[in-house]
Amino acid sequence: MAFDHVADHQIEALLAVSGEEGLYHKIADSPVSWGGQRFTKKKPFDCLVLKNQPAYVVICWYIPRAKKEFHYIPIKSFIEKRTMANRKSITKQMSIEIAELTLIA
Repeated sequence: MAFDHVADHQIEALLAVSGEEGLYHKIADSPVSWGGQRFTKKKPFDCLVLKNQPAYVVICWYIPRAKKEFHYIPIKSFIEKRTMANRKSITKQMSIEIAELTLIA
């Protein structure tokens, strides 16, 4: 997977979530259409703030006819690997080495 598949704004947001700065997000009011009628679906809340939370880049490795592997990579480990790698992409083996958690489904 190419390192740049994780966009800069996503990395900035994940770093903010994992730090003291935090991340504020306002949930948009999205109209819903059902049976020819349009209405605004009720939201459980309007916004959220996350800070000092674990933040991960999650990569799903897919091979046909095999179970999917999800590697949960801490954002700081992902950035370090991207910086230190002499390549433009992360391999499955590299992902295994820095993943904090692997789920197989």
